Amino acid sequence: MKFMMKILWFFIPDCKEASHLISLSHDETLSFGKKIGLKMHLMICKFCRRYEKQLRLISCKAKESSEPFSSSESSPKLSDDAKSRLKNLLDQ
Repeated sequence: MKFMMKILWFFIPDCKEASHLISLSHDETLSFGKKIGLKMHLMICKFCRRYEKQLRLISCKAKESSEPFSSSESSPKLSDDAKSRLKNLLDQ
C-alpha cells in the first residue's frame, strides 16, 4: 500500500506546478498525464480548486466585457457635437 501511495505522489504535482497547469490549461490543451495529475491534485487541494474557480471567473468576465466592443454595430459612437469639440481641442 505504501508503494502505491509513493507512485501516486510521484504523478501528483505540488501546488506551484498545479497553479501553473491551471493557467496553462486556459491557453492550450494539456497532455493526458498532466490532466490526470492535475485532476488528482484538485481532488485533495481546496486552495487550488479555489484558484481554478477564480481564474475561470476572471476569464469569463473578461470575455463578457470585451464582447460589446467586438462588432462595429455595438461600439460606442460620439455625437457630432462631441466630435467637433474634440477636433477643436486637438487643433489648439
